[in-house]
Amino acid sequence: MLGEVNVGESAEEAACRVSTQLSGVQLQKHKLDCRATFLFTEVDGTATEEKQFLYEVSKHEEWIIFETDLYAPQWIPISEIPYNQMVNILKIIQNRCTNTHSA
Repeated sequence: MLGEVNVGESAEEAACRVSTQLSGVQLQKHKLDCRATFLFTEVDGTATEEKQFLYEVSKHEEWIIFETDLYAPQWIPISEIPYNQMVNILKIIQNRCTNTHSA
């Protein structure tokens, strides 16, 4: 899920809030595992930081998740995450840099 950090809010707090707003799933901040941090610098010099978190769910946690206009959440084992079908962020960054320099 993608969301922005509000003023005075940590990235972890934002991840929990966005999850609840978009899917109804209430995450526990202490169980978030930050797996990547990306820093994007725009042509005008402004910088944007993006963090990606992994949240491992215990079999003992009971959640009711719901679909929204934006998401259709589903539970899958970590071993079945289709990483090869996900957007390659490094390729996007490389293309972004190439397009910026060639303009």
